[in-house]
Amino acid sequence: MKKSILSIIAATMLAVPVMAEDKKEKIDPNAESVSGMFKLMHILSAEDNQFDRDSGSAFLLNVKYKSQASNNIRAVVNHYSVGDTGLTDFETTGKPARGMFVNGSTGRGETVSLLAELHALYKTKTTTAKVGRQIWNTPLSTIKWSMMPNFYEGATFENKSVEGLTINASHMTKMSYGSRALTDFALIGEGSATAGASKVAKTNQAEFLTFGQLTGVTGIDGDDSAGMTTVGIDYSGVKNLTVRAWNYLVHDLESKLYADAEYKMPLSKTTKLIIGAQYLDQDVDYSGITGQTLTSNYSLTGAKVALKGKGFGFSVAMNESSGDNAMLNIYGSDPAYTSMIFSRNAYRQNVSAYKVGASVGLMKGLKLKLAYANYGQSEGIASSNADAEETDIVLIYHPNKKKNMMFKIFNALRTSENDTTANDKTMNHVRAVAYYKF
Repeated sequence: MKKSILSIIAATMLAVPVMAEDKKEKIDPNAESVSGMFKLMHILSAEDNQFDRDSGSAFLLNVKYKSQASNNIRAVVNHYSVGDTGLTDFETTGKPARGMFVNGSTGRGETVSLLAELHALYKTKTTTAKVGRQIWNTPLSTIKWSMMPNFYEGATFENKSVEGLTINASHMTKMSYGSRALTDFALIGEGSATAGASKVAKTNQAEFLTFGQLTGVTGIDGDDSAGMTTVGIDYSGVKNLTVRAWNYLVHDLESKLYADAEYKMPLSKTTKLIIGAQYLDQDVDYSGITGQTLTSNYSLTGAKVALKGKGFGFSVAMNESSGDNAMLNIYGSDPAYTSMIFSRNAYRQNVSAYKVGASVGLMKGLKLKLAYANYGQSEGIASSNADAEETDIVLIYHPNKKKNMMFKIFNALRTSENDTTANDKTMNHVRAVAYYKF
């Protein structure tokens, strides 16, 4: 099975130059359609330390089907398969490459499949509604993913009847952790539940669980929460200004408020200055659950300034967290301006973080991106002698205008705030990624 999948991917890659020359055809948005993606990811090298193993290789194949629309209603089905390409050395001492496979901490790269999206879609010029399994894109449910993303099960509603105003409402009853959830919990969050997943990700991925089950807290089960209800407003009625305000309620467990604003100031025909601000507030209260006394509050503020022009970009951002605890970030959230590939320390307790980034076009289709972030040390770290910091170097190549094919290689250099002379927690991680969307 692995050889046949790799053969299909290789054949597809070879066919791309021919496909790229095809003329664009007008596509009926209501017609029946099939789309998908082949993706390969390979860890070329990484330091032999507690954070990562030295190699790993995985594939992703997803196929998405949309039925023909009838009275603005259609069915959407999206199937994902993730597994080892056959190049990962599982006999070497160490854990399998995290973030690539969907087997938790005990897997050996077996191919895992999931009927990830299965929903009814209603869509008009002003209204979109979904019921069933879906990818849920909101400010606090969007996060970086490597092979298989997170999925949610429930109902969403969006209305744009008023020009410049989008009203959103959702209720989710279940969530499925993707392939990077173990990385989010164990590697990025270092077991702190601050990076987008709970300890449940160690054993449960590609499986739809209730929001109570996802907490991983003893005494809380699937019946302890009715799910997550969300309302949101996006406003863009003022030229160059976008404002968002969203409220999230995980029934009987927690509530979150998120707001941000972004203003784009044109400096010339090709250059603009972008100014942004964000605010996040969370209140957690498990005291109503038998045997639980966990209560906490957390808030995050942020600001960013970016300059974007033709073929270049530069940005500076900061985040400041406060409260009596870190953010309980277990439902796939990562809005912070200072987040990096492997660092999301802004969600920890009382952190001052900053990030500097730049990008430049080296040639047609080829871009170089550089970023550095520093998070200092959060409260509760007693034995650390290092600031948490990360440097990312990313090279991205799109061989055609359609951008349906991409090659990327990145190098992430990271130092954990838990790094000590006796416990080396640094990274020098190199990874290559390629995909083709059809």
